[in-house]
Amino acid sequence: MIDEVKREALAVQTAFADEIAAHGWTVSPVICVHRADLPWFQSEVAGVRIVSGKDLVTRLRMADRVLSPADVERLAALAGARLRPAFVAPGTPAN
Repeated sequence: MIDEVKREALAVQTAFADEIAAHGWTVSPVICVHRADLPWFQSEVAGVRIVSGKDLVTRLRMADRVLSPADVERLAALAGARLRPAFVAPGTPAN
């Protein structure tokens, strides 16, 4: 799972290289374990942060940079155009 998340973060960084460079953004691999209390768990493995859902929300709100709604919409459109899904469920229409 760690290697897969690192590959996916690299794919996002590559696909959005122009936007990332233009805005000084960074891409950070994160695994969020929903409904888990992780005080006993190592919080980072091989450069991938592992957080609970609550911790993810806290970290996003405390980030140095927060994307504007317009940034999020632009990146979502770019993701649709530049990235392929890792998995497509059977019966899902192709774009």
